[in-house]
Amino acid sequence: MVKFNIPYKYFIIFFILLGVFNLLDVVTTYIVLNYGGIEGNPAARFLFDNVGMFWSIIVKILMTCFVIWCLSYSRNKNEYVALSLLAFVVGITAATVYSNFLIVINLTIFPP
Repeated sequence: MVKFNIPYKYFIIFFILLGVFNLLDVVTTYIVLNYGGIEGNPAARFLFDNVGMFWSIIVKILMTCFVIWCLSYSRNKNEYVALSLLAFVVGITAATVYSNFLIVINLTIFPP
C-alpha cells in the first residue's frame, strides 16, 4: 500500500466545506419548497412527504455524518483516494447549492 502522507489540514478543510455546503443545501431547499418548488431528489421528496421537514433534515445530517465517517476511515487505507472522494462529494454538494441559489433567484425575480 502506498502512503502519500497528505497533510491532515486538507481533510479538515474539505470536511468543513462539506458541512457548510450541506447546511446551505438544507436552507436553500427549504426556501425553494416554500416558494412552491418541488424537490428533485425522489428519496428526499419521499421523506418530505412522509415524515416532514424536521426529520428529513435529521436524516440528511445523519447521512452526512456517515459519509464523513466513511471517508475518515478510508483515509487510513488510502489517503489519495479518500481525499479525491471527499473533494468529489464536496463538489457535488456545492453544485447542488449553486443550482438551488439559481432557482431561488429565479423564483424571486419571477414569482409563481
